[in-house]
Amino acid sequence: MSVPTTRTLTLPEELHARLLALAQQRGTSLEALVLLALANYVADAEDGEVPRACLSIPMTEAPAQRLTLRYRNVEHVLTASRFRIGSDPNSDLVLDGDDVAPTHALVEQFAGRAFITDPGSQAGVWWRGQRIERKAVMDGDVIRIGAHELSFRRR
Repeated sequence: MSVPTTRTLTLPEELHARLLALAQQRGTSLEALVLLALANYVADAEDGEVPRACLSIPMTEAPAQRLTLRYRNVEHVLTASRFRIGSDPNSDLVLDGDDVAPTHALVEQFAGRAFITDPGSQAGVWWRGQRIERKAVMDGDVIRIGAHELSFRRR
């Protein structure tokens, strides 16, 4: 088990206050907004220098959570950046049925996020009764492909 590391990020006081208000308004963490805002701020600052009147914000990096897919009571840990689901015998998860395409869905992971994509199957990929083309995978999501039900967990 990896231990979280703490780093200090320095932000101008005015930017800190605006980001904190925005994070509260959007129901997200300050850390999620800081990296993008800081990159934009430094790019816009004269000569790329950050003013001295700054505020320190501790940022914690949580250990990466692994994504698992459960199908027919078997849990598959998705470690690769791309996980292919379909009827093709070379798929990472092989599903049977006339309504399952050779490459029916792709689960792609990058930057700590995962997405499920339907690359154009006829029968579709379904989530909560809606056909989806692409969706961010969240803990507890249940996806339906034909008669098959797949559930995702982050641990």
